[in-house]
Amino acid sequence: MTDNDFATACAGPIEAAYGPQDVTLIRMYRSFLGDIPVDVLAAAVARCVCESKWVPRIAEIRAAAADIAHGEWAPLSAGEGWRHAQNALRILHPDLPDSAAKARSAVPDTVWEAMIAAGIRTLADAKPTFAEKAFVEAFRPIAERERRRRLAPPSVVAAVEQHRRMNQLPSAANVAAIGVEK
Repeated sequence: MTDNDFATACAGPIEAAYGPQDVTLIRMYRSFLGDIPVDVLAAAVARCVCESKWVPRIAEIRAAAADIAHGEWAPLSAGEGWRHAQNALRILHPDLPDSAAKARSAVPDTVWEAMIAAGIRTLADAKPTFAEKAFVEAFRPIAERERRRRLAPPSVVAAVEQHRRMNQLPSAANVAAIGVEK
C-alpha cells in the first residue's frame, strides 16, 4: 500500500472525522494496518468512523476489516453455529457416500471443525440438549482461535504457525526412531 493509498483510505477520513492526529499515531496506524487491502481498509475505517464518537483503535479497525473481508457484520455465535451444525447433521447419511462432502460444504470451517471435535456421531446420536452442549463447548475455543487469527497481521500469523510447527509433539514413529519410549 502506498502512502497516498493509506492517506486516502485511513489517515484522511480519521482526521476529517476527528481532527488532526499526532504523527506518531498515524505512523502506528500505517505500521499495523498497512497489510490490509486498500478497499477493505477504507470500508473498515468508514464503518469505525460511523460507529464511534472516538478515534478508533487499531484493534477496532482490524476487527472491522476482518469482518468486511469475510463478508460478515459480526462473528458467528455459538447458537448460529449450532443451527449450521444441525443442518449439516440432517444432510449426513451413512448410506450415501457423498453426504459427508455435501454436509462439509454446507457449513463454515469453524462449524465443521467443532463438529469433528465434539464427535459427529455424538452430535447425531445424543439427546438434543447434550448434543448442543457438546457442540458449543467445542465451538467456542475454535471460534475464538479463528477470530484471533483473522485479526492478527500476516507476520504474526506466520510466526504463530511456525512456532506451532516447531513445537508439535513427535509422532510415535519419530519417538521409536530416536529410541525414546513412552
